Amino acid sequence: MRKTLILLSLISTTTFAQTEMLFDTLRTAVVSANRSQTGFEESARSVSVITQKDIQASSAQSLNELLEFAMSTDMRQRGVMGAQADLSIRGSGFDQCLVLINGIKMSDPQTGHHQMNLALELGDIERIEIIHGGASRIHGPNAFAGAINIITKNAENHRVQVGVTGGDYGYFQAFASATLAFKNHSHRISYTKRETDGYIPNSDLQYENIFWQSEIKIKRNAIQLMAGQNNKAFGAQNFYTSLFPDQYEATRTQFAAIQTKFEHGNAIITPRLYYRRHFDRFELFRETPDYYIRNSNNQFIRGNDTVPAWYTGHNYHRTDVRGAEINALYSSKFGKTSVGADYRHEQVLSNVLGKPLDEAISVPNEHPSAEYTRKDWRENISLYVEHNFNIGKLFVSGGTLFNMNSAYGNNWFPGIDVSYKINKHIQPYASVNKSLRFPTFTDLYYNRGGAQGSIDLKPEESLNYELGTKMHSSWGIFHIAAFRREGKNLIDWIRYFGSNQTVAANVTTVNINGVESSLNFSPKELTQKELPLDRVQLSYTYMWSDTASTGFQSNYVLDFLQHKFDLNVSQKISEHIHVHWNITHQQRRGEFVNASTGTAQSFKPFTLVDFKIKHQRNGLGIFAEVANLFNVSYIDIGNIPQPGRWLRAGISYQLDFKKG
Repeated sequence: MRKTLILLSLISTTTFAQTEMLFDTLRTAVVSANRSQTGFEESARSVSVITQKDIQASSAQSLNELLEFAMSTDMRQRGVMGAQADLSIRGSGFDQCLVLINGIKMSDPQTGHHQMNLALELGDIERIEIIHGGASRIHGPNAFAGAINIITKNAENHRVQVGVTGGDYGYFQAFASATLAFKNHSHRISYTKRETDGYIPNSDLQYENIFWQSEIKIKRNAIQLMAGQNNKAFGAQNFYTSLFPDQYEATRTQFAAIQTKFEHGNAIITPRLYYRRHFDRFELFRETPDYYIRNSNNQFIRGNDTVPAWYTGHNYHRTDVRGAEINALYSSKFGKTSVGADYRHEQVLSNVLGKPLDEAISVPNEHPSAEYTRKDWRENISLYVEHNFNIGKLFVSGGTLFNMNSAYGNNWFPGIDVSYKINKHIQPYASVNKSLRFPTFTDLYYNRGGAQGSIDLKPEESLNYELGTKMHSSWGIFHIAAFRREGKNLIDWIRYFGSNQTVAANVTTVNINGVESSLNFSPKELTQKELPLDRVQLSYTYMWSDTASTGFQSNYVLDFLQHKFDLNVSQKISEHIHVHWNITHQQRRGEFVNASTGTAQSFKPFTLVDFKIKHQRNGLGIFAEVANLFNVSYIDIGNIPQPGRWLRAGISYQLDFKKG
């Protein structure tokens, strides 16, 4: 049974499974496309599912790299191996997507650049659900253009797993995990350390992650507890501005959550509590002996170079998010009714973002001059209601969210999804949903290094339309769909032509349109012959906007993948040896100011090929992989070149113990 990373259709609800079990898995899959978590056959939304078996088959070393090959998901990477990347779904901006872990919101109110700073590793993941299109009525305001829900593994037996990986550019990774599984409770803990010298100057990375999860079963109910911490420190060459290229950043993410489920008759009640803290130190001028050093007068110097007088120290930010949710589901002959409430408190302490404090607060474990001098906060309350029902072959899911925000008032997010089974092979569907996104604290307050936020920003709104069809047979699945996102007051960071300053502004109206299709099939099932190819997946996305830059350069809203073609092939070499190929062609719309010439430059299209060969037997796994096999030069974000050919190899061992 061969596994491979499927390059998913935007309009599909697929799962990466063993070839002969693919369609059974799809039919029984439960996805979070609605508040009540409908099955694949009923779903009238675009949801893709990646399983942990496909993660093992991919050549990805981080979640950012894995999502690079997911349909309609654009991972614009700055730093490698999980250092930093901007997430985009359906041509969205990086602040317009929501990331969840087991349904718990992990968005950072400081900036979407920290969206992927997650305290878990690929080995901790059971599956990933990607909801394409506006999902505010399901997950709240931050799910403006889509959401990614990461479902973590529960321990199923007593197991210890260890592994190491090494490669070019001084790359090294070591990981270890342990699980315990008893009749009424289970536990899992994992640790990962990763580092690289970098592929260009000032692109080094130090990375450390620990994740813990426990589940306690009490009769029909279950309590889940989880916590984690992620530490990263990395060279950030040209990350945010090319005016001062030698940047550096260190982040720390901590989170803890508890959730449970109560079942009584036809009712299911699911409450949860969570807390997330994120710390960020950003150095516009990197402070190390090889770059800039701080003298006794608190000035930063590099040889004969002294930084501008306005730079008196680094940026320090700490965000704290506290949340509580409750969802109640009731099933009857009339369908499934879900009601819920969500409370979220967001706060930032900073020396750049927020309103002035009466008294400064020292930043722990930093230079004595480091102080939080500003603060801001806001509260958000969401009330949900949704009803799903079937009438013969017709499935309808309709609902709304009423949102109350302390800074931006009240808003409604209605939506409806409809699908119809023409027969057992063909199922067209349609959906209309409204979404909204509030400005981040960076959007509102940032004012350094040639970037200027705006306290006058309004929330951005969108109306999302989708029309598609899912078709399947015994040998494959085909999907095709069209979508449109009508955006109003979209928030973008723009640079007016002739100016060196980037400012945050509401771009009045931008409509994103798209057409997508995918074909996932088994050559063996199609030909009824033994072939070396286990799975083949093809997908293509084309997007365009109604609005172009006029008088300014858009950093995010008008800068998206116009063409994306993906091909994924899984091969069987022998009983224990498997080969996987990932190919993607990307052509980005938009332009950037070339730091060398000072002129506007369009993004060049590129094609990447990744290759992986793996041997697995009796708990021992050995693999070798090559990312960017043909050493293609490319960029995802202006003035930040991505790595060329990168060879890596590793070994892992898994030992299972009998349950006590």
